[in-house]
Amino acid sequence: MPSATQELRRRFLTLDPTDADTDTFELSFSSETPVARQYGDEVLSHAAGAVDLSRLNDSAPLLFNHNPDQLLGVVDSARVVGGKGRATVRWGTSPEAAAKRQDVAIGVLRNVSVGYQINAMDQDEDGTYVARNWTPVEISLVSVPSDPTVGIGRSLENDSVKTMTQAPVQAVALGYPERDEFTSEADQFSIVAAAQGIASGRGLRGRTQGFFVPEQGGWRKRAYVAGTASAGGNLIATDLLADSFIEALRDRLAVADLGATFISGLVGNVDIPKRTGSATAYWFGADNSDSVTESTGTIGHVSMTPKTVGALSKFSRLMDLQSTPDIEQLIRADFVALLADAIDAAAINGSGSSNQPLGILQTSGIGSVAGGTNGL
Repeated sequence: MPSATQELRRRFLTLDPTDADTDTFELSFSSETPVARQYGDEVLSHAAGAVDLSRLNDSAPLLFNHNPDQLLGVVDSARVVGGKGRATVRWGTSPEAAAKRQDVAIGVLRNVSVGYQINAMDQDEDGTYVARNWTPVEISLVSVPSDPTVGIGRSLENDSVKTMTQAPVQAVALGYPERDEFTSEADQFSIVAAAQGIASGRGLRGRTQGFFVPEQGGWRKRAYVAGTASAGGNLIATDLLADSFIEALRDRLAVADLGATFISGLVGNVDIPKRTGSATAYWFGADNSDSVTESTGTIGHVSMTPKTVGALSKFSRLMDLQSTPDIEQLIRADFVALLADAIDAAAINGSGSSNQPLGILQTSGIGSVAGGTNGL
């Protein structure tokens, strides 16, 4: 026998006559009339406690053809009276609701369908399946009902509108339903679309608090991935944040901060005189009887010749036209910092060969200090 499921089922009744001048109207949405299902006749019990009206009494929607995007109104209240489910429904104010309201008043739109879920079901001795506990979740006005003799209680569907029906219990138990409308709907199930429906506030068909995932729907191996260009990666844009350009990390310049003298405007080679040796001081007695030895300092010069440092980069015409940031400005800024760093490094530790200047650390005598042999 069928077990309780959360699948959405539907059946229809003829709509009671109503007045277009009133904002609310009464309708019957269910009865105990048997409906033929694929597994046998199904009866909805209307005994005390059998019908869970919590969904309908919580402002359930009044739809057109079970389409959640075509909201006609809202259910104000629902109850069970004389073996039938009855509801008080209030019309909405949208243009479509107004049009359907007039169609109902003049008898053009005459059928009502209920969407419901079965919570508990058993089988009578005569073979009839009786839903001992079931929950109506939405009420719809339907334009064209299906043939009631076949017992599929819902609106007649076409190729573009599809609804769920109960699959045979044997197939459901195995997790592989027959190729019916339920399977077709499950094959088109999208977890992403279901989550978007909840997040957008539209909700889901059946007014569920979450959503139910068909076993064969939505859990297939991914085909489109961002990491593979041909499998979807080509669809992902890359933003070029030109204003956030990251410059290279460079050494801090030190020579200028240490007090180096910069001489500008030079043309020829340069000789700078310097003292290469000093006179010698002598200690002598207080009575001036000791002699002081004569000493003479020496003078030399430092010779300097021009040294040249440079950098070279090339860029194409298209690079000049299309680059962001501007390629020429990037190269200029890089050259300024690069050459300053090269001059600073050569001034400190230049080898004096291979066209390099002679740096401080490579100059003989610098850093050598002879200490005295006698203390004070």
